[in-house]
Order: sequence, then structure tokens, then C-alpha cells
Amino acid sequence: MTSTPAVAVRSQFSRHIVYVPRNWERYHMSRLYGPLHRPLQDRFDTRWLADNVETHVVLTEIPLEHKAFIESRDMFFLSTIDHQGRPTVSYKSGDPGFVRVLDSRTVAFPCYDGSGMFYSIGNVLGKGAPLPARPRRSRVD
Repeated sequence: MTSTPAVAVRSQFSRHIVYVPRNWERYHMSRLYGPLHRPLQDRFDTRWLADNVETHVVLTEIPLEHKAFIESRDMFFLSTIDHQGRPTVSYKSGDPGFVRVLDSRTVAFPCYDGSGMFYSIGNVLGKGAPLPARPRRSRVD
């Protein structure tokens, strides 16, 4: 019996056991995937697909060509983490142009908190993501 940690994964057709290497710290990581993601990608031969998504879809900055599109929207979904580590998603809307791209890493939007809970903005100002750059701005990382 080995002490190597294992993750049991049930596929559509059969049961597979995926082993996480003991030296998982040295296992090839990325910005997006960690030691539990890579063994699964390797087991199901999807690492190439995952790497393609990370390279071409996941961005750390807003490209200039996306600025006009973002600023023309009349809604978006804001995902944050609350004070207990629970993810939340809320719908934000306004007239087209209510969202502004201030630079390649900063998006600004007004807080229309009709419910009076200030849940999303409270999460942003707390430990949740996205992290605040200034009181009325949020950084996109």
C-alpha cells in the first residue's frame, strides 16, 4: 500500500483512480491549474485542451480591442467570495456605458444596491475577489 494521495474519479464509462504525485509541488503547474487538475487532464488526455484554454481564453489583462465591447454592455455578472469563503454571483445592470474600462486591469462600475444589502461591494471590499484598487474601482486579475 502506498501513501501517495489519490483522487477517485468516476468517468461516464468506468471508474478510474488518479494518483497525485508525492512531489506534487514540482509537478508542472500553471496560473490556472494545480496538482489536482493536471493528473486528471493527463489521465483523460485533455491537457492539450486545458493548455489551449489557458493560453487563448483566460486573460490577465483586458485587450484594447475588448474595451468598446465591455463599455457597450448593459449588464454583466460579478463573481465574488464572501467573508466565509463562499462564492457568489450577482447580476449588475444599467444603461449601456455604465461599465468603464479605465486601463488594461481596471474596470469601474456604479453601485446600484437596491436591496440595501451591499453584498457584492462588501465582498469586494473584504477579502473576496476581485480586490479593490480604490474605493470605487475593482482590479481584474
